[in-house]
Amino acid sequence: MGDYQEQIRERLRSYTMLDDAFMSAVLTDNVPGTELVLRTVLGKPGLKVIEQHTQHQLKNLRGRSSVLDVHAIDDEGTRYDIEIQNDAAGASLRRARYNASLMDASALEEGASVSELPECYVIFITRTDVMGQGLPLYHVDRQILETGEAANDGSHLVYVNCSCTNGPEPLQLLINDLRCADPDKMTHEELASRARSLKDGNEVNLMGTYLEGIFYKGKAEGKVEGKAEGKIEALAESAVSVTRKSGVSIDDALSMICVPDNLRDTVREAAEELDSQAAK
Repeated sequence: MGDYQEQIRERLRSYTMLDDAFMSAVLTDNVPGTELVLRTVLGKPGLKVIEQHTQHQLKNLRGRSSVLDVHAIDDEGTRYDIEIQNDAAGASLRRARYNASLMDASALEEGASVSELPECYVIFITRTDVMGQGLPLYHVDRQILETGEAANDGSHLVYVNCSCTNGPEPLQLLINDLRCADPDKMTHEELASRARSLKDGNEVNLMGTYLEGIFYKGKAEGKVEGKAEGKIEALAESAVSVTRKSGVSIDDALSMICVPDNLRDTVREAAEELDSQAAK
């Protein structure tokens, strides 16, 4: 067990907040950390988060879902989706449109008017410059093409380019923290204290759980070789393994091993069946 824990710690030492699992763990139940990110990126020093969830699943009317890295709501009702994306495909404009639509659908009560839709921000924090213009921030909003005027529908998209080194000082300090693997060299204690606890403190077991998910996801992908039945079985076995080793629920295990949305219900049923058979 001691060797295993040391292996976990060794892997964790290289993690930064540009690893989505580590970002989610750092911001879990960490409202000051989430406020810091949002205030810095959006230039809103008075922004106050009243509710947040990490690895939060939202579904559309057809049952298709997406897991948001960090979903937050401020005291004015504005919704935020903070996503760590390390490739251009994951940070596409259509992905932002889809995530925003899910937040919109979940924001309105039955019978409410669409005029009551709150402001909504999708924020992609990217390791590379996916827009390719060398800027630290990109703001994407709708526009009336003929006049150049903003078409303010309340939906906003922001890209944070973490490869940029010449942004405004507050943003640059945040980017440096997001890229930093050593909590003792981070500027903001709202992020550093939690990162330190996850890497070397009493929360190291939480990150061990995330690593279990990563390991079993890879194991499942290695077994399936594109066969549908084998894929379901392998993912179900992986989910059960994560549950037994880490003590999380089946649903949490499915998120940790990144089960595709269209397979989630089927894999859940298979995993529950495997778990019940093992208990007999």
